[in-house]
Amino acid sequence: MCLSFDEPDIKSDYSHTAFSIKKSDFNIMKDILEKNKIKEWKKNKSEGDSLYILDPSGNKLEIHVGSLKTRLEYIKSKPYKNTIWFS
Repeated sequence: MCLSFDEPDIKSDYSHTAFSIKKSDFNIMKDILEKNKIKEWKKNKSEGDSLYILDPSGNKLEIHVGSLKTRLEYIKSKPYKNTIWFS
């Protein structure tokens, strides 16, 4: 779970649901999403391949190569500003 303690702002809200995908399926998924003109809400700047898209209801989704474990290992090595880890 990632908790953000800033003020809610629709323009900068980072809350989203992420789905893991195999690396071998990533480009296939990317092509399908592009052909169907699925809107991106953010460009990937994080570890690994990711697509940040909106579903038809405007919910923010992420299609990510990797796992929660790989993402957390990366963030621990390069933490976001003001990150606090709880055990």
